[in-house]
Amino acid sequence: TFTVARWGPMRSDDEWEQVKNRPPITMSDVHAVQHGATLAGHVLAQWNLNLALHAARRSVDRARIEARSGEYVHFLGEALASGRHFTEAEERRGVPVVVLGSDLAEALFQDQPAVGHTVRITGRHFEVIGVMEPKGETGPGGEDDRVFVPLPSFQARVPFLRNAKGYTNVSQISIKLSDRGAADKAKEDI
Repeated sequence: TFTVARWGPMRSDDEWEQVKNRPPITMSDVHAVQHGATLAGHVLAQWNLNLALHAARRSVDRARIEARSGEYVHFLGEALASGRHFTEAEERRGVPVVVLGSDLAEALFQDQPAVGHTVRITGRHFEVIGVMEPKGETGPGGEDDRVFVPLPSFQARVPFLRNAKGYTNVSQISIKLSDRGAADKAKEDI
């Protein structure tokens, strides 16, 4: 698996100066990779950001929202404690559903099952359809503090994810190769 990102980790102002004017990655780029990269077994588009998450009686100030395309289950390798993952059909239709990390489910719903309840992100309602198995990491930004949302659903409800021309942006594209030995060839294709 490898990732194409607009910006990677930067350690200096000089590195920022080199990358700050890179063009945004759009869904058109994602479709080009899906249809043009013959060695790509699975292609994941995603946008990550930290936002507040609200339930009926409780809130979390900072949750890592990972808006992902429907192939995200091929990249997770993580089990669910309850419920289910969202489907590619739900992703295509932009259904407002989420899968919560275990710490978030506990913080928002405590002793109640989270599945079937609603959470709000930027004032928009999303139904909880799944809760991830705990990974055991603690503290803000840990694996158990993530929220998985279908990318089109999130893009439709959070207008700042569109660029000035109205195209939907993504922060990165991850590619899982169908042939692990062909990484150099796949990078050339992309």
